[in-house]
Amino acid sequence: MKHMHYRLLQPDEWDKLKALIPEASIPQAGASGAAIAENEDGSLAGVLIGQLVLHVEPLVLTSPQVSFKHLFTTLMEPLQAHKGLAFYAFSESDVVAGMAEHLGLTRKPYQVWEGRIS
Repeated sequence: MKHMHYRLLQPDEWDKLKALIPEASIPQAGASGAAIAENEDGSLAGVLIGQLVLHVEPLVLTSPQVSFKHLFTTLMEPLQAHKGLAFYAFSESDVVAGMAEHLGLTRKPYQVWEGRIS
């Protein structure tokens, strides 16, 4: 029976993730952590990444004169230096979903699960 070794991947080892994850999908080490399972030979058998993810919410409007588009572009302006940064918007509202789609956000086929550290 093989022995599996579990540990946190160190930032200077981040390139090892390319064996399991497409490079474009590997998050930045500075905003992430990776728990890995290693085979006896040191090859990766599994990985679970925890990452800080930017999400845009809540949206609160008290006037119909407020432009969601202007709020959104104002929020995104300082982030332009971080090309490739992903962000998410969560909504239970069809109206807000339509606004997000209008701004070019892509609907993802995910279920969202929330956990809290207790």
